[in-house]
Amino acid sequence: MKKKKTKDRTDEIFGEIATGLSEAVGYLNGDAGRALFKAHIPDEIDVAAVRKKTGLTQERFANIYGFSPATIRDYEQKRRTPDSAVRAYLMVIDANGELVRGVVCPRGNTELANPRPHRRKAHVPENVAHKRALQRA
Repeated sequence: MKKKKTKDRTDEIFGEIATGLSEAVGYLNGDAGRALFKAHIPDEIDVAAVRKKTGLTQERFANIYGFSPATIRDYEQKRRTPDSAVRAYLMVIDANGELVRGVVCPRGNTELANPRPHRRKAHVPENVAHKRALQRA
């Protein structure tokens, strides 16, 4: 009895493998409907790990790849969850961030993505500012 169960299970597994292989060959040949095959997008993605792999700050990552900095912060702090399209986009960035960067920042000009870096204005003492104004006049 045990031999029959094992043989039946082996036949069942072989049948599943054979079906899968024939579907794969059909897909490659264009014979199978592509609707049968679905992309695998994980339910969760570690946004911080993807960003850190690029070596960018939250702000630069957001600006270059088309997010708002607040959105990236919210994703990393788990206050928001990226939808499936964003998770797929993040998977592509994780796989080849430079390629994506080249597409979204034409001619490699990533400075366009962050037009104004934050700079503190230098403090000029009042008497120096007054002297400069007199020199210009």
